[in-house]
Amino acid sequence: MKPHDNSQVRELKPEQKIAAHTLDRHLSVTAGPGAGKTFVLVERYLEILRTKKVSVENIVAITFTNRAANEMRQRVRDRIDGLLRESSDKERQTWLRHKRTLEGAVITTIHGLCSRLLHEFPVEADIDPQFVLLDEHQAAMMLEAVVEEALAEAIHNDDEIIFAVHPGHRRAAFVNALVELHRKYRGEGLSLNQIEELTLANHASEIDYFKALKELDGYVGQLLSASRLTPAAEVKRARAAQEWPRLRSILAQPPNEKTIGAYTQTVEDFWDARPQKGRHPSIERIDELLWGVDSKSENRLGGKLRGSVSILLAKNYSLAILKLVRQDRSPA
Repeated sequence: MKPHDNSQVRELKPEQKIAAHTLDRHLSVTAGPGAGKTFVLVERYLEILRTKKVSVENIVAITFTNRAANEMRQRVRDRIDGLLRESSDKERQTWLRHKRTLEGAVITTIHGLCSRLLHEFPVEADIDPQFVLLDEHQAAMMLEAVVEEALAEAIHNDDEIIFAVHPGHRRAAFVNALVELHRKYRGEGLSLNQIEELTLANHASEIDYFKALKELDGYVGQLLSASRLTPAAEVKRARAAQEWPRLRSILAQPPNEKTIGAYTQTVEDFWDARPQKGRHPSIERIDELLWGVDSKSENRLGGKLRGSVSILLAKNYSLAILKLVRQDRSPA
């Protein structure tokens, strides 16, 4: 079998040729793995050098990983070596100059490009010119440490916001929740003011909440007026009738960061007061509304009523956390 000749230049397919040689407008190329996207990008890179009379310093090529960037740089170098063998003396000098400066070409990731720009213009960016990039693991550890430090300081100073937003939560779980909130909001590219505006504007779930509450009222009414219950269920119903007014007053308004503790505890207390499933058809619907279908699970507070206020709770938690963030001494 004849060995493969690595020096042989692959031919561009018609669609690839269009993508590589069309330089007068923006293009988007969509293709699956192994379809030749990097090959097309390399040929496009060379086409710019060939026809636009520019140097490698004038071209930016961005890939997803450092490995892909290094591979592309090597492919460009290999193609230039081939062109050096084929070119006339004048063209050869041009390609030789490109090869000599290729090591400084901007073929990198988006993080690498941003780092390069910031190192070149630290004064304009108002940052320390000696900054270094953290890898993903280092960044995660630093974020967790900062959140832990801020939380510890808030607890030490008896910050009422902290005590309002994490009743009953384990500290580690609360730190993780804050970290995830930070990542989510920063990932959206939103400022604190934008987050607050969007959060305050979200009122849709209040409608769902009061619909669920009206439905709950109906089923509790059916339970409390039911007849022919077993003696054990009758005892439970009497207790539920006694507990319901207190729970109903708590449910009258969706919880906020100040009332969530009492809200959750009162809903949980009602679990033991109501009759068991099967004693009356309405009990199952009450369970679904207050605790969710899987009402035997340890974390029962996941029913329709609770689900309808999840966004409202997120709003209240977010606003409280925003207040906490704004108390920080240094900008994020």
